[in-house]
Amino acid sequence: MAPSISMVSTTPGPRAYETQNQEQSRLSFAPVGLTANDDIQADRTNPKKRKQCHITSHIIKTNSKQQLELDILAAKFWYASGLAFNAANTSYWGSFVSKLRPGYVPPTAYRLRESLLNSVYEELKTKMENQISGNDVVIVQDGWSNIHNEPILSHCIICLGKPYFLETIECREHKKSADYVYKILMDNIKRLESLKCRVVGFVTDNCSTMKSLRSIMKSQNEDIFSYGCYSHLLNNLCQDIIPAGPTAKIKEVKVLKI
Repeated sequence: MAPSISMVSTTPGPRAYETQNQEQSRLSFAPVGLTANDDIQADRTNPKKRKQCHITSHIIKTNSKQQLELDILAAKFWYASGLAFNAANTSYWGSFVSKLRPGYVPPTAYRLRESLLNSVYEELKTKMENQISGNDVVIVQDGWSNIHNEPILSHCIICLGKPYFLETIECREHKKSADYVYKILMDNIKRLESLKCRVVGFVTDNCSTMKSLRSIMKSQNEDIFSYGCYSHLLNNLCQDIIPAGPTAKIKEVKVLKI
């Protein structure tokens, strides 16, 4: 019997072509100095080598903590500049902030005059109390009338050469007499003493009510030096000394249109 001869094809099949193409593809993208097998082995030993990029890395996000920090900064800018609260509701302000930081919504006028105002007040109040605690201070009292002709009373202090605001109150139905303003003054002095401050002086203007107040202070609080405002005194003195001049004869001014 003639021996049987088996024919083996040397032409690669479809799977061989596929494997060969994968190897060539890996080799073409392998770093310089590495072979395809080295690249395959690196993928197996270090699966975290290749990281997929996420779209979130290209988006500016504002979390709740950042939102509050930005709101506080915006509120401080608002209060320090004396801007009207309604300006926060204009579309121009929102567009401006959106260009600066997309994804951040600025505070509304309601939040600026409510919650944010309270937060900033408490923050600055605590900061002031920490700075003046244990120091000598001079307290200043002044009063005026608002647009409704209602009496207003204000207190400030000078501590370490810096002015600090204490409070402003509306007298309402109370008459701004020497006894009433003395009571309000002593309330503020007790508040300062609770912060371990020592009130060494008291200054106010030179109207009749304040002159009476200084007399009461001198009799009731001998350890506090009470005196009038020298700037106000010089202003009154200059008005008495310097003649009014020609301006006193002007009774009416007419504007002529050309």
